[in-house]
Amino acid sequence: MDDPLFQGPFARRRGAPQGKIFIVAETDRKEAFVGQQIFLKVRLYTQLPVENLSGLEQPDLKGFWVEEMPQPKQLTGIRTLYQGEKYTVYDIRRAALFATRPGDLEIGSMSWEMGVAESDFFFSTVKRIARRTQPVIITVKPLPEKAKPFGYRGAVGTFGIEGAAQPSTVKVNNAVTLTVRIKGVGNLKTVEEPGLPELADFKTYGSKSSEDIKPVEGIIQGTKTWEYVLVPKAPGEQVIPPIKLPYFDPEKGQYETAATGEIRILVEKDGGEGGFVAAAPEVAKQEIRLVKEGINYIRLDLGKVRDPSALPLPGRGCGRSSSRLCSSTRPFSSMCGSGAGRAPTSHSAGSARPTARRARSCAPRARA
Repeated sequence: MDDPLFQGPFARRRGAPQGKIFIVAETDRKEAFVGQQIFLKVRLYTQLPVENLSGLEQPDLKGFWVEEMPQPKQLTGIRTLYQGEKYTVYDIRRAALFATRPGDLEIGSMSWEMGVAESDFFFSTVKRIARRTQPVIITVKPLPEKAKPFGYRGAVGTFGIEGAAQPSTVKVNNAVTLTVRIKGVGNLKTVEEPGLPELADFKTYGSKSSEDIKPVEGIIQGTKTWEYVLVPKAPGEQVIPPIKLPYFDPEKGQYETAATGEIRILVEKDGGEGGFVAAAPEVAKQEIRLVKEGINYIRLDLGKVRDPSALPLPGRGCGRSSSRLCSSTRPFSSMCGSGAGRAPTSHSAGSARPTARRARSCAPRARA
């Protein structure tokens, strides 16, 4: 068109805006071990203002455990140079990937849609456009079989382990809470419960677990905790051997083993009060709840009985009822005479003699 109105500076204000927009999927590594973190970042490079960004197509990422990282509600762009040109860059997706199997795994193509303003001299409109990433191939190596430690359960990362028992001094048959905590960098959600060593002098009840896992500067890390209820069966200083966590360190390319120190518990005699388990965490209440009410403890030190025939038998020296058994042994209740089985009643001083007479009739008679 020869009209000078649409030439010169006015020509730039017509049709599609002038500038480049594209999306790139970037990873911090192209090669990793099974279970090692791969940091995925999808970045939008633009030379134009964009708005209303929305995802169109996201791949399933088969072969990866995916931990999405939270995105801010308002994206903030950063000015940068890319291949010698100026762009504003937005991080539109961030995720931690952990390969679950070896081989060449593909991070498939992803697409987003966005609005871009276009205008002429008189009008301005927003045009919706789409952009797509290129696939990314990650070469995943298997964990080495050589030197794999006994008890290895698949932990990959860098970890430490600690343990503690509370209280550290307890009586026999009273509960102790054993806490085991794993802390480190890696996919803690897949780290399995560490095996406890054999504890012959304890009854062990099921554990409960909790976790505090979050990304810090793009790296998944945190803690995972288990609590066990232990009930000591014998007095003395009881020692819980070190609790071990074998893991594979992908940065070193070798297996390591973290371990707690020995955990010592001083167990005292129960003082003859009878065994009942002290308060324990909620996880084990159903397993170890013993009801103390209504239990009569039986003494085994009854002393020497001179003659079994001297003990009262049903129907002999026990009042009118032949179904009541009398005994002079203190741990058993003496229920003799016609008053047995009835609720206790109060007596005045003048009525004490019949009671004493019935008590004498129940006493064992020594034979000459």
